[in-house]
Amino acid sequence: MVEFLQKNRQAVTNMECLRTALARSYDEYLEDVRSEGRMEGMEQGKLESALEIARKMLDSNVPLKDIASFSGLSFDTIQSLAS
Repeated sequence: MVEFLQKNRQAVTNMECLRTALARSYDEYLEDVRSEGRMEGMEQGKLESALEIARKMLDSNVPLKDIASFSGLSFDTIQSLAS
């Protein structure tokens, strides 16, 4: 009986360690996902800003190659905005 209780106690300890490790891993996973989401949001914001600036430059008749150079957008993207 004592041996059974010792094995059972060890099993419970092992399960608690596993639960703690899984909880920590899940928290780290969530932080990674949040961080990735923030980065994607920042990239999307930069793109939207560049597109807005390019549209304003198009409205001011700035040459397409100059818009591409200043905005960091591709020439093809600028051409599609122009049409």
